[in-house]
Amino acid sequence: MVCFNPTGEHLYVCDLKADGHHPGVEYSIDEAPTKQADYDLTANYCHDLNLSMSEHSHVTYWAINYEGAAELSISEPITASAAG
Repeated sequence: MVCFNPTGEHLYVCDLKADGHHPGVEYSIDEAPTKQADYDLTANYCHDLNLSMSEHSHVTYWAINYEGAAELSISEPITASAAG
């Protein structure tokens, strides 16, 4: 799971199940080139990406589900404003 909190501009990447998969995210701030990260987390834990965006910015992100290095699925893009 990936979610965005505009208060402080935090993108949370979370592993919700102990199923051998791990979460990742691809994101872009204000249509800049995308960045991608994945995390080998324990179930029910999240990684906090502090994006430090301006209040007039927006982020577009995709949640990714991995098994090892293989990308199993990717979500539809979600766009959110730093202004909330």
